[in-house]
Amino acid sequence: MSNMIEVFDFDNLTRMERKTKESVSIYVGVGLYAVVAYLIQHCFFSIMGENLTTRVRRMMFSAILRNEVGWFDEEESTKWLGLCYSKEPLGDTRCIVRANPL
Repeated sequence: MSNMIEVFDFDNLTRMERKTKESVSIYVGVGLYAVVAYLIQHCFFSIMGENLTTRVRRMMFSAILRNEVGWFDEEESTKWLGLCYSKEPLGDTRCIVRANPL
């Protein structure tokens, strides 16, 4: 950043333009790198979130299947059971909160 301020003190116009173009290309390069890095980061976080959601759903389903058959007849057991099969993210959140009360 201080190199850009230093450009104003140059007497030679071509040197000033060259130094300015050099600084601008550095800033544009860093900006493009940041955009690409953020896009890659977004893609990997979405893949990680999908894998985590799948893992939680499988763990919940295996926990449900380990219960006795009579457990499914109880009123408090079947209230939240329908939410676990919802494919919406909000349904998964409600299922986790209601299945594991504090």
